[in-house]
Amino acid sequence: MRRPVSQPDDLANFVALGAFYFARGQYVEAAQTYGRMAAHPKAGASAFTGQGASYYMLGDFQKAASAFRQVIETEPTASAFSNIGGMYYYNGQFEDAVIMYREAVELSPENPVWWGNLGDGLREIEGENDEARQAYAKAARLTEKLVDADPEDAELLTNLAHYT
Repeated sequence: MRRPVSQPDDLANFVALGAFYFARGQYVEAAQTYGRMAAHPKAGASAFTGQGASYYMLGDFQKAASAFRQVIETEPTASAFSNIGGMYYYNGQFEDAVIMYREAVELSPENPVWWGNLGDGLREIEGENDEARQAYAKAARLTEKLVDADPEDAELLTNLAHYT
């Protein structure tokens, strides 16, 4: 039995090609591929996530933030808000970053990374050191629970050191 020939607008083709380019460090090509995917009427958040990640790797935080904002319109997740927050943070837009990090914390209050990101953003805003310490303390408490379950996890230990 012959396999059906995939169509040029088949989303699986865009996903595979975008991932191929991204994995090989060809971020311009990956961003373009994910952009073509995003134009597809059935494209979802993954097209904009891939495009945002590609622009992030290129150091174009404005374009990355724009792509990640599209993710929020399609699928508003804590990760999407945190991604936008990260782009604002890297651009020096700390107040905007904090707004996004607060959204991430609200959607997923048990994730220590979101609390740590919030602490990072707040730390950069004059007069917000007390709130930054509170966010870091929450991140540390949540991370300690994870470290108790996996005391050899280097990423968790690194995060815990950052938060304390």
